[in-house]
Amino acid sequence: YSRCGFAVQTEYASFTGHALPEEDPSPLLFPLDESWRPSVGELDGRASGEDRRRILAPHAGDGWGFGRKGRLEGFYLPRLGEGLIAALSEEAGLALLRKSLGGKEKITLPADNGAAGDFLAALGYAESARMRRMVRGEPFPWNPGFIYSRIGGYLG
Repeated sequence: YSRCGFAVQTEYASFTGHALPEEDPSPLLFPLDESWRPSVGELDGRASGEDRRRILAPHAGDGWGFGRKGRLEGFYLPRLGEGLIAALSEEAGLALLRKSLGGKEKITLPADNGAAGDFLAALGYAESARMRRMVRGEPFPWNPGFIYSRIGGYLG
């Protein structure tokens, strides 16, 4: 890969554990609808450092949001790959991560997101694998601490 111009940007960590039962969600969680599509795209751009609005668009009205006073602080798109979660605050990210764990035994996120890793460990999930995130050319700015679950190995 290095001969082709790729370099390691970071690592992803996979965690496995027993799926958790559904519980009463945070009062700040709400179902997303199409009106949230622009906010989902903007927040994802801040987290990923990329413009992935076309990829997110079919899923942006089908998931969960976390917010206050009409401002989206995080989202969970369960039907997009492995279930993308992005959040601007730890409170939002962990609430959405907890929501996603109902029925889920494996989750993968940037290893740089220590708050999410610690949260999963406290719930009995154990790190089971590491994968590299590769970039070709100049690394782009992203915020791995804002990503609480990736889309998949083909798209962080």
